[in-house]
Amino acid sequence: QHCKKKLLSELGTYFPSRHGEGAIINIYSEIKRRSLAKCDFVKEHSIGNIDTAERKEKVILMVDDYLMELSKPLVFNADSKENAFIDIDLSFENLCSALEDAGVSDPKNKTKFEFEQRISHHEKKKPPKIR
Repeated sequence: QHCKKKLLSELGTYFPSRHGEGAIINIYSEIKRRSLAKCDFVKEHSIGNIDTAERKEKVILMVDDYLMELSKPLVFNADSKENAFIDIDLSFENLCSALEDAGVSDPKNKTKFEFEQRISHHEKKKPPKIR
């Protein structure tokens, strides 16, 4: 139990955007982003800037999709097509494949810290989001 708490604490320290309070802050940041986009949408639509309003509406819908995905309950029924265990296994395999494509050797045998660091490094290299 103590080791698990220590690991979770260290993951939160080294990778705050995916673990601990950083993950919660990301959710609140997205809610703030949605609220600002909604305000901009109303403003732009009211003064007739339809193109800008449509771009803001796309941001709103993207954030809505992100938030809805977070709130979906996991399904553990073995007969379900949306079985969480299968989804987790497939996601892990896809992530390992992506890391291998990016030049990371044998990602499945990395420690938790090494694995998280490789993900963090490659996330920093991706192009910025369009807002």
